[in-house]
Amino acid sequence: MIDRSLVIQLAKARLHVADRLDPVESADVLARLREFLADLSERNAADITETVIRRARELLADIRERTVADISSAAVQRARELLAEFGGDTTALATPDAVKRAQLLLADLSHSVPFLERSIVLEQARELLADSIEPYRWPDDQLIRFYDQGLLEVDKLRNDIAGTSDVTGDFAAALGCYVASRAVAQDNDYQQNNGALSEKLFSRFVELTMAAPFHWQSSDLEEYAGQGIAEIRKLRNDIGMEGTVTVEFTEALGYYIASRAFNLDHDQKANNGTVSDRLYARFNELVAAVPFRVTDNQLKAFAADALAEIRKLRNDIDDAVLPSEFLEAAGYYTAFLAANLTGDQVRNGGAVAERFRGRALEALALVPYHWTDDRLAAFAADALAEIRKVRADAASYGAGAEFLEPAGYYTAYLAANLTADQLKNGGAIAERFRVRFAETLQLVPFHWGDEQLSAFIQDGIAAVRPMRPDIGGAGTVTVDYADAITRYAAGRAVLVSRDLAAGQAALADKLMQQFRELVSAVPMQYPENRFEEWFDRATATLYSMRPELMLDAAGMWEPEPERIPERFSEAIADYIASLGFLFYNRVNEAAPFRELAAAGFRQL
Repeated sequence: MIDRSLVIQLAKARLHVADRLDPVESADVLARLREFLADLSERNAADITETVIRRARELLADIRERTVADISSAAVQRARELLAEFGGDTTALATPDAVKRAQLLLADLSHSVPFLERSIVLEQARELLADSIEPYRWPDDQLIRFYDQGLLEVDKLRNDIAGTSDVTGDFAAALGCYVASRAVAQDNDYQQNNGALSEKLFSRFVELTMAAPFHWQSSDLEEYAGQGIAEIRKLRNDIGMEGTVTVEFTEALGYYIASRAFNLDHDQKANNGTVSDRLYARFNELVAAVPFRVTDNQLKAFAADALAEIRKLRNDIDDAVLPSEFLEAAGYYTAFLAANLTGDQVRNGGAVAERFRGRALEALALVPYHWTDDRLAAFAADALAEIRKVRADAASYGAGAEFLEPAGYYTAYLAANLTADQLKNGGAIAERFRVRFAETLQLVPFHWGDEQLSAFIQDGIAAVRPMRPDIGGAGTVTVDYADAITRYAAGRAVLVSRDLAAGQAALADKLMQQFRELVSAVPMQYPENRFEEWFDRATATLYSMRPELMLDAAGMWEPEPERIPERFSEAIADYIASLGFLFYNRVNEAAPFRELAAAGFRQL
């Protein structure tokens, strides 16, 4: 005979009806949810400002104290060393050296021979006299006497000659003619045969003497030298009226003297004006080429300006005096100001000054930036505020130790960003810190409060009801829905943290989809009295198909379900299952069981 309770259990098995009818508890789901979200730790909301400052200093490599000292004097000394790179001799100029240089220039430009050699004059005279083979017709002492007399004659003929010592090599050919003329005139025998030769040679002497290049008096050249020195003082404000005109200006002064000398000789040479201008231009070039001499007072003033400029460029200097780390930059900047003062007066002045300025900026960039604790504390506060803005959990539950690394990177970012153009690669360094802030912030697990997650769980329980007709508004949401509700609450939690990382919205959608799938997968629940009712309907149907089963042993109609043979248990369970599926309009799932039941009912 069939067992009613057993048949009902078989039907429940076909309908996947669970016996777990305990209601889902929020606390159980909360524990499961925290595990699912990897949010198992308590949030420590202690003040981490000091720790953030230390971490930022490590990142910025700014972990030492600065040595503060007055570097003004050292900057002046360093500038002098740098300016001395361009050479120079501070020995006072000697005027005679400049005059000699002018004489050489004048000789060169006039194509003249500056120094007279008596031997050459005597040799030329003997060639004119055809007296080059010893024994000589005219002895040397006689010709030397004529030579000395010739010097006096030149002095008489040329008003630019002030004494025989001014007679130069330009008069050698003329003196040769004079000596030969006197020799012929003193030799009666030679004169008889060459009567006109003496006069001819003397005429040639006069002609050559007047044609010789102009000669400048030493006294005139020395006067020009004095004027040239005054001109140099005017051109060079590093010398002024009291500074020393050094030997470095000898070449320049030589050109000035030569320029003035040629200018004096305007009437004797057609192009002397052009020559004089060219010499004067060269004088200016050479004056400008001599390294500038900066006074101590000037350098001290430049050093003060350099230190002020460094303060302007580096806002990490809070001390009254400049830290010693800036000495090299201060030295180069002082040298820049000194070289810049000279402008076009120093050889490559503009380029030299610019090079010093460039080196000052390079040296400045090499000095590690230093931030005071107060400044870093302000940056740390801004970093924690930024974290609270980005992370809703930090805003709600505090930015504690979990956020140390991102807070350190953001503090370093603010500090480096402050220096952007002042620190080598400043912009790149700051950007790198900002990127690491975002990366490390993502690594901090999001934290949700119990109240917040519990609210999501309750919302999940409420969301199950309209999806399940077997629960509705009054039915029990059982523990079978715990996984589904966990997915729902997790999706809601992820949406809260959506700004934390890209893809969170997609993850929330995925979790909600899983929630819906898991809710649908939970077997339907049925009121217990329904199974009793369906059992009776199943047996009634069986009787309609097999009325003989209602007869008792005496052949009387006595429909007692308990007397139905056990072999119909499976068919009755199939029939009950079909009614269970139809109860929720699941026609397609009910049909196979209805067919199985019919086949079972027809069995012998």
